[in-house]
Amino acid sequence: MFYEKCFSDLNLEETISPFNIILFGLKELCFEGKFSITIFLENKIVLTLKKQSLFIYGKNLKIKTMDKLHITIIGEIVAISKKEILNTQNEQNNNAN
Repeated sequence: MFYEKCFSDLNLEETISPFNIILFGLKELCFEGKFSITIFLENKIVLTLKKQSLFIYGKNLKIKTMDKLHITIIGEIVAISKKEILNTQNEQNNNAN
């Protein structure tokens, strides 16, 4: 399996990682692990994990499939981060109004 090769190449044990992410180009993201959805917007999805959050930014983001331990997100994925990324362009537009 793909993950087994990755962990072997990195000399890691699979139990070290509480979750796995596979990104197919910038159009589809598959997440495996325990999560809950905190924010679901067209341009931002926030998954809450055990000890942190995962921020997924993009355009036209949608959930393709989901179960207890997996979620597949499709759309134009721009960034994946463990911290909130502030969009200064949007903030300036909001402050001007």
